[in-house]
Amino acid sequence: MGLERDHLPISPLPVGSAIRQTIRALQAGHATIVPDRRLRTVARLTPRRTSIKMNGRMLGRAAKNLAARQATTRSAAAVELWADRLDGAVVAIGNAPTALFRLLELVDDGIAPPAAVLGGPVGFVGSEQSKQELIDRPRGISYLLVTGRRGGSAIAAAAVNAIGSDDE
Repeated sequence: MGLERDHLPISPLPVGSAIRQTIRALQAGHATIVPDRRLRTVARLTPRRTSIKMNGRMLGRAAKNLAARQATTRSAAAVELWADRLDGAVVAIGNAPTALFRLLELVDDGIAPPAAVLGGPVGFVGSEQSKQELIDRPRGISYLLVTGRRGGSAIAAAAVNAIGSDDE
């Protein structure tokens, strides 16, 4: 069974808007935020007329310490540490439903939203629910996701690579 169109929702804006918004954000120099080590490893970009930054803060001691203090995951803690960089950014999430949930909580709390979320967490616990929450209440965030339990770093990296590439 392959991925049918029903499993690849794009934000309820005109067709292609999520992709165009992502390209505009990247051209404006906003960072691509990558919350997991695997995605950062496979997302290799040919910049689309911009400097694209890969943010690996999740791997740092600060995220580990914050996660321990808040009794949460390092991915959720990493998103917390990015709060000052989320405005207009492109967030690629491959493996961490808690990162997407925390991102949505921060936006609900008043943090400026990112321009787009790409990819989507994979797995049995929280992945489907986190993506559905974004689809049901986008909060002004464009998205390109894989629904259900599908997703992962490879899909998120493919989205980042395809949109960030000069190749059409």
